[in-house]
Amino acid sequence: MAKRFLPFLAALLLLLPPAARAQGGPPVLAIYFAWFDNATWAGGQTSDLPSTPYNSDDRAAIQRQVSQAQSAGIDGFELNWWGPGNRTDTNLQTLLDVAHGTGFKVTAYVDLSGPTFNSSGDVVTALNYLKHYFSDPAWFQFQGKPFVAFYDVAKFDVPTWNAIFAQVDPGRQAFRMGEGVNFDYLNVFDGIHPFSLAWAPNPGAQQAVFAAKAAQYPGKTYMATVMPGYDDTRLGRGAAGFAVDRQGGAYYTSSWQGAVAVKPAIISITSWNEWLEGSQIEPSQSYGTFYLQITKEQIAAYKLAMSSSPASP
Repeated sequence: MAKRFLPFLAALLLLLPPAARAQGGPPVLAIYFAWFDNATWAGGQTSDLPSTPYNSDDRAAIQRQVSQAQSAGIDGFELNWWGPGNRTDTNLQTLLDVAHGTGFKVTAYVDLSGPTFNSSGDVVTALNYLKHYFSDPAWFQFQGKPFVAFYDVAKFDVPTWNAIFAQVDPGRQAFRMGEGVNFDYLNVFDGIHPFSLAWAPNPGAQQAVFAAKAAQYPGKTYMATVMPGYDDTRLGRGAAGFAVDRQGGAYYTSSWQGAVAVKPAIISITSWNEWLEGSQIEPSQSYGTFYLQITKEQIAAYKLAMSSSPASP
């Protein structure tokens, strides 16, 4: 009887406005890239193209993306951020402004592989700057703290990160989500997640392995990752390049099922719009809004499942 009732409840959740669906439920974020322009779409390096090609600096494009993401039940964007004084920071400001009054949330995905982070001092300077956004009403809060995610944390070792955070946030006022597969970083970060699981032969099983490793660190959070597929074969990476077929949406659905199975307190989608690596769910010329519809269904099912089951730390 209960199993027959689940689809009905999921359907009811889909009828609610995004803000109502998200309220009280575990958050779902999507990694968002804000450095595209017309040269990107003409460069022949993408496996697909947006339904509406855009310049990431265009406020109207950002408004459209926020609206589309909300329509799929996504709670916020993690903007791939290269520090102050560049295009990604300008677009972070625009994204925050667009999000005001919508219920949509925004955070930074600090990209340590970017050109502005050459030393630990560069990171300290950037993070001290980033703190001025934390009081913005659209900034994403997790466990009562302003949330910041970090890509490629292995660029620095654990002692260096300890030194960085001792200068930037000695009182641990922010929630710091690291990226990678070395769980020793949970000795300094509050949570960890993989940017990608496309390399894994069985992403669902790998997700369970990672969640179990994170559980060995009491009080730390594992952020599960979901992906629709992957394709970086047009980027000139040679033998390092590879593709994972989308399987008509089956890969994405399976990815969601593997993530939900570990009962995570938060899920991150890789990605909203990483077109160069073919992991985007943003509306495209090949798929239209197909992946947004799957996202909507899977988020509703995730939040329904978590409403009757306590989240993992």
